[in-house]
Amino acid sequence: MAMAAAAWLGRDIRDEEISRPAVPGLSETRLGEILRAPFHYAFHGTIKPPFRLAPGVTIDEVAWRLESFAAEWQPFVLPPLSLSYMHGFFCLRPAEPSPHLHILAGRAVEDFDDFRHPPTQEEMAKRRQAGLTPLQEKMLLAWGYPYVMDEFRFHLTLTGSVVDEREKEILRRELQERFPEQMLRDISFAGLALFVETDGRPMRLVDYFAFSHH
Repeated sequence: MAMAAAAWLGRDIRDEEISRPAVPGLSETRLGEILRAPFHYAFHGTIKPPFRLAPGVTIDEVAWRLESFAAEWQPFVLPPLSLSYMHGFFCLRPAEPSPHLHILAGRAVEDFDDFRHPPTQEEMAKRRQAGLTPLQEKMLLAWGYPYVMDEFRFHLTLTGSVVDEREKEILRRELQERFPEQMLRDISFAGLALFVETDGRPMRLVDYFAFSHH
């Protein structure tokens, strides 16, 4: 699945660019616009929301903590993933809830919170533009991000915003071909990756930490 996603986006998580096949019905320019955001962030599923480092914290400290955190977990199988159109973009997400994944994400939010620089008022205002529920507002105040804990929804982003019906249908057909159902079954969740984004450059992988097999 990771190889199919890298071929779709035009780069992999290690920041290696890959030639991107054309999509019939979409110009190369338009496809580039649709894929600009997921190309920047690479193919990943967020467990701990992005955060700026608190004063005095280094990325090495985060990596050391993540290594010991990952060693506490064992691999588990995700529910089957399905292609979804959600909040204006296409993504892959579990077809049913995964309690194991939900617990993991909650623990990650809690255990790494001391590394997080509090969001600025501007960042808070930007989050609120989406129109938050009372629970999401509570999460924003507590954890700096509205979609955590009970509001967490794991997904793997495949496009940016697409609202045109013709484009949506073209992309749905194309993505169904590239990510067939059999590819989205029996996927082992076996570790966590640490990514960094600096100076507006594409997000890149720092390191990957496998779960314990004991």
